[in-house]
Amino acid sequence: MGNTSNVVYVGSDIEANYVASILKDNGIECYTRNRLYQSAIAGWVDGTESTSTEVSVNEEDEEKALRIIDNYEKEK
Repeated sequence: MGNTSNVVYVGSDIEANYVASILKDNGIECYTRNRLYQSAIAGWVDGTESTSTEVSVNEEDEEKALRIIDNYEKEK
């Protein structure tokens, strides 16, 4: 049975990649998915610049990731 991944953050590509780097610095494996870019390549558009990219983590890391993201949001 494979790992389940959950989206923990949605934002601009730059912001989402920064959040992903914070998570990685804290030992959380994550990946980003740019829906706007992927859909444009397919010939249609899904999302906007400010909500184009999702950050996902493994289900078992979700709670820790959300705490880290919450702290980041409070500090910015």
